[in-house]
Amino acid sequence: LGKAKIELENVCAASREMEKRQRKFENQLAEERENVQKATREQDAHVQKLRSSEATILSLRNELKQLNETIDEKERVRRMLQLEQDESVAIEDLEDKLRLFEDARIRLEANIEALCAENDITLMAKNLEAEHKCKSHMTQLQEVGQDDQNEGEEFPLQLMRKKM
Repeated sequence: LGKAKIELENVCAASREMEKRQRKFENQLAEERENVQKATREQDAHVQKLRSSEATILSLRNELKQLNETIDEKERVRRMLQLEQDESVAIEDLEDKLRLFEDARIRLEANIEALCAENDITLMAKNLEAEHKCKSHMTQLQEVGQDDQNEGEEFPLQLMRKKM
């Protein structure tokens, strides 16, 4: 009986030791499960964060693409406006030149009219002078004609005298 008691005590002690080890193992197993769950949660959080980051990257890429398209469109509009501005400046320059040419043409026409008027006045003066000379010559001719008539009678006599 003593042996059985000792053996029972040994079995009880071993059983307690086994229970102690079992509890320790179960505690370690529970800790390990908790660590695995924690790691799984962390991994899930990292995966979620990665997916969120990928979605953000995709969204940012789309936004960048849209911004680049907007920049390209604005650059096209800027170039078009620059061309229009250049054309406008060229048109203004041409209009300025046209105004200068128009002013020069008007001045030339005025000069031509002035020269024509001066020429008309000069021609009228010359015509008047010629008319005056013509009248003067006519008067002289008439006077000479009367003198000739008077001398006409004497002319044949003078000719004869000269011949002699």
